[in-house]
Amino acid sequence: MGRPRKPSAIRALEGNRSRTDIPTEVELHGTPSLDFVDKTAAGHFHFLAAEFGGCGVLKRADAPALAALADLWELYWTLRAGDDIDTSLKVKARWDSAASKLGLQVIDRSKLITGQTKSVDPIRSKFLKVTG
Repeated sequence: MGRPRKPSAIRALEGNRSRTDIPTEVELHGTPSLDFVDKTAAGHFHFLAAEFGGCGVLKRADAPALAALADLWELYWTLRAGDDIDTSLKVKARWDSAASKLGLQVIDRSKLITGQTKSVDPIRSKFLKVTG
């Protein structure tokens, strides 16, 4: 198996050494939608979709993965209520692994780059600019 494909934005920043056209990335829009009715899973789904969909981390294409994550959350709490601690901890470990793949863990969110930028104070940038 070869290396994973480098994103187009990175190829454009690094320069196009091969002189071939850089393919455009597929734009993904929207937030995931719900297609099941379980109350606990639906609540978890809506929470994650609202929390991470607004900043552009989750897209509509992530709906099946997010639904599976919500089902794991429901299973975890069902097993936890039934005092099956060992199995519930295994399910929680599966949830952690799946959440990490979607970028929902704290350490994974620190690696994400969102479209929000910090506003620059023009006075600070003019008079307190560090050069050197």
